[in-house]
Amino acid sequence: YLAEAMLNFLAYIGWNPGTDVEIMTPDEFVNAFDISGIQKAGGRFNPEKLSWTNKEHIKKLSSEDFKNFAKPFFPEEFKSLPNFDSTLSKLEPVLRERITFFGEIQEMYLAGDLEMFFKSPTYEASLLFCPEKQRKGKEVTNASLSKIFNDIKTIFIVAPDQISTAEAKDLVWQFAEEEGRGIVLHAFRVALSGKERSPDPFSLTEILGKEEVLGRINYALQNLNENK
Repeated sequence: YLAEAMLNFLAYIGWNPGTDVEIMTPDEFVNAFDISGIQKAGGRFNPEKLSWTNKEHIKKLSSEDFKNFAKPFFPEEFKSLPNFDSTLSKLEPVLRERITFFGEIQEMYLAGDLEMFFKSPTYEASLLFCPEKQRKGKEVTNASLSKIFNDIKTIFIVAPDQISTAEAKDLVWQFAEEEGRGIVLHAFRVALSGKERSPDPFSLTEILGKEEVLGRINYALQNLNENK
């Protein structure tokens, strides 16, 4: 937990500034403190409120401070990679959204939820096929999925080297609507992450970059070709 968050939480046990403000810096506490705001009733420890307060303070961190707090919680196998710092910068918005405290980065690593950002995934070709309920009556075969990946590959080959999340969605969305949104987006997500559940493929595209996206599409095509 951040020291500022712990101080914020403790200060509000048995005291409040008489406003709706719940997140304050130490300097703001000094300026706002009035002994008349201390309550007579006993204080109560609320761990859920502490976690919420910590997340709010994480949101307020500068990009540099956020990365400095996050780095110690990554394994050495990632920190030793030449692209670690640049990947962490791109990964920052995803982490800010997901974590409540920095120790959860270790939990994400142990659950296998970080490797996709630093290493190309391997997976069974069957994982590329979306569940029946997402197909809306359309048949999905190795050949049809291969065609979808070749079409996505063609889209990205002519795209800029740096692609934002919004730009990636603009590139793929219409194609996905035409071919079957559930089929396309599921396959694209798995190709990029190796998982059925992950950040959306458009966010992954921005984090991974064009070259890595094309490499992972090629792996998906190879996987389908070898498992007909």
